[in-house]
Amino acid sequence: MATTDFYKRCEILSDLWLDYRSDENMRDFIMSNPAGFAVAYLVDKCGVDVDSDNAKYVDETFGLLCYLLDLDIEQEYGGVEEMFGVPSAG
Repeated sequence: MATTDFYKRCEILSDLWLDYRSDENMRDFIMSNPAGFAVAYLVDKCGVDVDSDNAKYVDETFGLLCYLLDLDIEQEYGGVEEMFGVPSAG
């Protein structure tokens, strides 16, 4: 079983922040994890390299997201929609 790699975690969190930050069901979670979402956005959208001290915020926020959604953190996820159980268009 493969886990979601760091850059995919950043993409998922960045997309979650961009697409769901106004969603009332996700607002509290997003507002409670500002560092994880900020680092994920910078890595995914700006190509910033981060050290392990900053990468831990992404890993922690992703782990909390898996917990919130009752998902296995050891599973490999391809995107936000997959994590929310939305079938892919392809």
